[in-house]
Amino acid sequence: MFCDTLKISPVSEFAGKDAIIHDDGRGSSDKLTYEQLWQEIANVSRVVREAGLSKGDRVLFVSENHLHWLPIFLGIAGSGAIAVPVDGNIAVARFKAIIEDSQPTLVIVSRRFSSRLGEFDLANKEVFATLNQHFDVFSLGKGSCPQASEPELRPHDIAAIIYTSGTTGKPKGIMLSHKAFIASIELGLKISDYHRDDRMLTLLPFTHVFSLLDAGLVMLGCHSTLVVCNSFNPAEIIPVIMKYRITYVMAVPRLADLFAFGLMQSPDLKLSGITMIIGGAAPRAQVMQLLNSRGIRTFQGFGMTETTAGVLIGHNCPLAAVGKAQHGVRVMIDRPVEGVGELLIATPTIFSGVFGQPALDQEMFAGEYFKTGDIAQIDKDGYVYIRGRAKEVIISASGLNVYPDELELRLGTLPYAEEFVVFGHCEADLEIPAIALLARNEFFKDYSVGKAQEFVEDDIRKKVADWPEAERIRKIFIVNTPLPRSASSKIKRFEVAAMFNPEAAKKMQQDDHASRAAKVADDRETVDAFIREVAAFLNVDPEKFELTTRIDSFMQLDSLGVVAMLIKLEQRFSVSFRELIGTSVETFEELFRFFANQVGPEQIEKAANGAPTTPGLPPLLDFTSVALEQRQQFVRDHADYQAFKLPVPEDAATFTGNIEGFTGFVQVPVGLCGPLKVLGKNAEGDFFVPMATTEGALVSSVARGCQVISLSGGAQVRIIDEGVVRTPVFVLKDLEQLEKFSAWVADNFSKIARSAESTTSHGKLKSIEPFPIGSMVVLRFNFVTGDASGQNMTTIATRNAVDFILENYPGKIVEWFLESNLSGDKKINAVNFTRTRGKKLVAQCLIPAQVVKSILHTTSQQMCRLANLAMVTSMQAHSFGMQAHYANTLAAVYIAAGQDPACVAESAAGITCLQLVDDDLQISVTLPGIMVGTVGGGTRLPTQNNCLHMMGCAGAGKSGKFAEILAAAVLAGEISIIGAMAADEFTQAHARYGRAGGLNDKKA
Repeated sequence: MFCDTLKISPVSEFAGKDAIIHDDGRGSSDKLTYEQLWQEIANVSRVVREAGLSKGDRVLFVSENHLHWLPIFLGIAGSGAIAVPVDGNIAVARFKAIIEDSQPTLVIVSRRFSSRLGEFDLANKEVFATLNQHFDVFSLGKGSCPQASEPELRPHDIAAIIYTSGTTGKPKGIMLSHKAFIASIELGLKISDYHRDDRMLTLLPFTHVFSLLDAGLVMLGCHSTLVVCNSFNPAEIIPVIMKYRITYVMAVPRLADLFAFGLMQSPDLKLSGITMIIGGAAPRAQVMQLLNSRGIRTFQGFGMTETTAGVLIGHNCPLAAVGKAQHGVRVMIDRPVEGVGELLIATPTIFSGVFGQPALDQEMFAGEYFKTGDIAQIDKDGYVYIRGRAKEVIISASGLNVYPDELELRLGTLPYAEEFVVFGHCEADLEIPAIALLARNEFFKDYSVGKAQEFVEDDIRKKVADWPEAERIRKIFIVNTPLPRSASSKIKRFEVAAMFNPEAAKKMQQDDHASRAAKVADDRETVDAFIREVAAFLNVDPEKFELTTRIDSFMQLDSLGVVAMLIKLEQRFSVSFRELIGTSVETFEELFRFFANQVGPEQIEKAANGAPTTPGLPPLLDFTSVALEQRQQFVRDHADYQAFKLPVPEDAATFTGNIEGFTGFVQVPVGLCGPLKVLGKNAEGDFFVPMATTEGALVSSVARGCQVISLSGGAQVRIIDEGVVRTPVFVLKDLEQLEKFSAWVADNFSKIARSAESTTSHGKLKSIEPFPIGSMVVLRFNFVTGDASGQNMTTIATRNAVDFILENYPGKIVEWFLESNLSGDKKINAVNFTRTRGKKLVAQCLIPAQVVKSILHTTSQQMCRLANLAMVTSMQAHSFGMQAHYANTLAAVYIAAGQDPACVAESAAGITCLQLVDDDLQISVTLPGIMVGTVGGGTRLPTQNNCLHMMGCAGAGKSGKFAEILAAAVLAGEISIIGAMAADEFTQAHARYGRAGGLNDKKA
């Protein structure tokens, strides 16, 4: 019946017009005209009738978003049957529950999910028919005789059952009538300014009514064109928008976030003429502002499955609102408290009840109004603000309501999070605000897991510092897999809560809110006294936490920080530290209870009000200015040297993740040498190289080498190979097991690689090379790590690969360790010398004889003779390679440019080769593995980042350039020092530049 509203016909003026276009964003596309759409709808209806279905029989439709999705849905509904669409990626248990609940007569399955037929209990069923060569129809044997014609449909007949993404219990199938569909299509056309020339892009699955109705059927209702794209990747979506001249985009806040992120990567891109409709919840203010700044008109909307898609809409409405009621839709707040209460909606688009559960109808309605379960308020202009779901409201210890949606909007966009959600975390019978986030790999690629956690905790703590006490985020969880989402991309808060505390989440769901709100803190005076003492140790305002705060929510309280705090409390309260051994203490409340039980509240209060104890060292991770001064004062007192003072920065927190126990700076002077002419693939031109060193004569020596290179036309530089290595070791029972294990690893390389690469956006596993030793084998994992030096990245990736091996290898592994020392991390070894770890480079320069003579004061022949002698003595010394002083140049540039200086131990090896070309001198350096990076680690510190900027090497995409400049600088250092030795000027140079008094200093 509602299909007639669309007026789809093979003989209309729109018959040849594009109705639906499917584009995967990767070059593959297909389309249906309105005539083809009508033919497919008719064919589906015929197949359903031939299967013997009567009016009201259910047809389960299992598919991805597909070109033929809508014609199949319309064909089912138009035949008088009831369409029951589900996403093909549905969990097996949920699929079976829906089958059990809906009792379908037919099941239509996309061939994309043919591999799941066994899971769906359809593998042994005979295929009744095939639709569009993409869908198989299975009859469950419940149909009657084939129907010759379509049955007569009435407005209140059910057209579809949409199963919502409930959290627990029996599936809830929302019945939508033909009348509701007609009213929803008409409402969509009334509240929009759609034109038949418009093109709507939908990114949501059609199993969600927002995409099905407000994008799909409404656009077909005005004979516009619907473009379907399954990609969530902005790099694929934006070209689709440009290709089809999209005028409308249908999205939810999550997709709007991704789209905005894509726009940020293209700062010059303007998309004027596009309208984005964002429904389901209020989008983030920053996202709306970015979209509007790029010329995109935005609408906010709100609807539910029960309201048959959108019923509230707003343009230019307040950012936190979701729109207002229009065209026969009415809203009100049930029993408001200060204007806030449950949102009730009356609309002609309302659903007809829950399939098979008529008892729920009375619970879900208040008269003619549907009880949405959303907590909201309505302003004087009629705009609706959703505060959160009633069942998701957090009841604080003080009894205040805390709304997770509101906290998420206040947090805004977190640049280090792919996604995040705020939820109620149940702890010690109290409910506290918590956040779970999926970290953005590229942001943390050079962070250890612990450092990433510390960074996130510090950032969020700063963001919420000024929030009311009850609303501050108290617990932070970082996850490595996507958060569970509904069909509309909403994160399922209850499932997230259950991930971290299933028993508490279950209890929290069952508990009455009033009883949870009644749980309050004990004696306030004693609590405050205890908090004052702890706050004094942490150098924080006592108002920044309550007893329910977890100890690990303070960054400075790492394992050593906790020990220092407990020692301090032991001294303060005369409690034996040994009594804490074996005790699990996670919150300040538990710590308070422990001490209260040991010494009594009176002693706690007395000690806290007494004279302060002698200050010691603050926690290692305390970066406050007070902590820096305390450390310096501690040194003055401890060393009895009152003149001790180190310079400190204005904002010490900038150095979080690079140092612990931060006390101040030791200044290393930076010299500049150049111009250095580099002829590389990544670096080409004249560069000035920063060198941080206290060794006199070093900068001047390298500067002289730069002059020689530039006068000779430049240094040719090439990156020959690159890779960062981790080498786990596995112990097997005997040689036979070793052989089987090695073969299994080789056969499963692609699977191991996928497991390793799942932890990083930029790291790629190139190879796994086995090194058998007796009955154990070392696996040399070799990664490409992009612009990061990659030690942390490869450690995490290799651990994930090892976990895969341990879980999937069918044999027995006696023992294993993540690192075997074959990797050569911070040390040179023969394996890496003959292969590579880091970047392998060769830099070469042909120096005219006249330049050798005029600048180096020697001859090409003399320098070659010295090099030949040095090669022999290097062999006597069993050196790795033959070179003069790579370490000098590398260490100085590493320190200046924020590299890890310890990596000089493995990077400063190689071969310097000199040979005559006529009378000219050809000199080259081969560096088998220098460890460099231009993102992460020390490269983000202000002065180090400035040095990278000076060479044009700061940020992503610049590590190759930096490596080539560095190799040329090493070559410059070799040229100068070998020339000085050959000319016997080495001692004179060091006497002149390496002493405070230069040549006039006669002291030894």
